[in-house]
Amino acid sequence: MSSKKMAFLTFLFLPCLLLPRASAVPQSTIVGKVVDACTGLPIPNASVIIWDLNRLDKPKKGAGLYFTDSLGNYNATPPYIVTGHSYWLYAYRGDPSAASFDYVPSKSSDKRLLNLEAGETNVSIELVPGAPMVFYGNVWSVESPSPAYRVILSVVAPLSESAPEVCGASYVTNYGGSVDAFFLGFPSNLTVVPAGVKVELRGEAWFFIRDVGILKQSFRIDNDRKSFLLEQGAPAARVQLADYSLRQSSDVVSTYISRISSETDEAQRIGFYVWEERISLSAARGDLNNAMSQLSKGNHI
Repeated sequence: MSSKKMAFLTFLFLPCLLLPRASAVPQSTIVGKVVDACTGLPIPNASVIIWDLNRLDKPKKGAGLYFTDSLGNYNATPPYIVTGHSYWLYAYRGDPSAASFDYVPSKSSDKRLLNLEAGETNVSIELVPGAPMVFYGNVWSVESPSPAYRVILSVVAPLSESAPEVCGASYVTNYGGSVDAFFLGFPSNLTVVPAGVKVELRGEAWFFIRDVGILKQSFRIDNDRKSFLLEQGAPAARVQLADYSLRQSSDVVSTYISRISSETDEAQRIGFYVWEERISLSAARGDLNNAMSQLSKGNHI
């Protein structure tokens, strides 16, 4: 056979020779089970959201969005799952559009999801029994003419800055304008809290004030100091945000009035005439008391 014919045949069949090698590229799958953190029982019909951090395409059914079977199992396969990519995995059971939940969302901290290796990676996740809360209204501050442009709501235990411990499991605690809420695809007014334990929420709000810049204000949502105690899967509790943010603002004003009053007392002690200042302070206290009275009746801005 001539060298020219040999070269031609080599060129012709070279793609076929390479096919087995291409098909042998190692693939990856992510599988696992979603279970109740307190009982260990499988949770069917749970949503499992897997974000590909290399592409950041919004998950959709069969490509980043999966549902557990009757045994609580899920199975994420190629082409969405790619060897060497990094992933964030969330799970919950509920309907965000209807604000209906019976388990709190959880995010896996399994480091094997980062730079995923070839083969099967088993990532199981525990969910804490929960119930939804829906917040409405704006967050205000007496220091800003406009409502907050971003609010993060964090689940905390009463008299604490940390989330309550539930069956030794971790769960999502930050909602509103948080990163977790974004990747879960939740509306900014939706929160899911542990059921059967007392909880409160810590609000952090950011305001933009012309000529001042960014102002950050924190406030507590504590159900009038009674905390919240919800049953698993209960209808969403509705909470007015303006109530709690304005109460926090009233404390700021009250502290300011008290400081000016002390300075006025000191000025009078050393001989200054402060009659007009005292009239102004009295009027300010009256305005504050009236505002708080209106707030207690549910009359907001």
